[in-house]
Amino acid sequence: MNADLNEAASKMLELQEEAERTRYRSRTVEQRFAQKVRIREDCWEWAGALSSSGYGAFAVNRRIVGASRFAWVLFVGPIPDGLFVCHHCDNRACVKWVDHLFLGTNSDNIKDAGNKKRLWNQQEDRRAGAAIARWRATRKAMGLSGSARGKLTLSQVQEIRRRADEGEKRSALAIEFGVHRGHLDKLAKGGSWK
Repeated sequence: MNADLNEAASKMLELQEEAERTRYRSRTVEQRFAQKVRIREDCWEWAGALSSSGYGAFAVNRRIVGASRFAWVLFVGPIPDGLFVCHHCDNRACVKWVDHLFLGTNSDNIKDAGNKKRLWNQQEDRRAGAAIARWRATRKAMGLSGSARGKLTLSQVQEIRRRADEGEKRSALAIEFGVHRGHLDKLAKGGSWK
């Protein structure tokens, strides 16, 4: 495995050096990829763009692909249908294909996460979930919406429903309470609210 790792690191460094010597527009996709990799002692960190979930994102032919998937295809080979590139290291930005990435099904990935106690329902510290529950309970006790973006209190919703039942124009109620007419129609009919 050490020989494989040394060979992989040499290949990556060679691509990075070639990229430095090549004009930007003349760089190959492999050179562009290698320029965005920071070789560290443990993980090889993706220094390019990250997706909203923290995975490396790389542009190839005007399409965004996962950096770890691209590393696998580039240096190991094609990824069979139904398989994912998973991380042994649990570092979403890692692209070290030699010993940190592996192919697996979604089920394999979930089992791996479960074995490492990485699933949200297995974590010992559930304070964040408890804090959110307390926050929602406090807002409910105050008669406020369960949503941080909620505009209406429980008493306002009850008033809207009562006044709509009495025949008051819903468009006037929508303007008075500062909500969209469609939302007010939904409330007046007994629909949910935020």
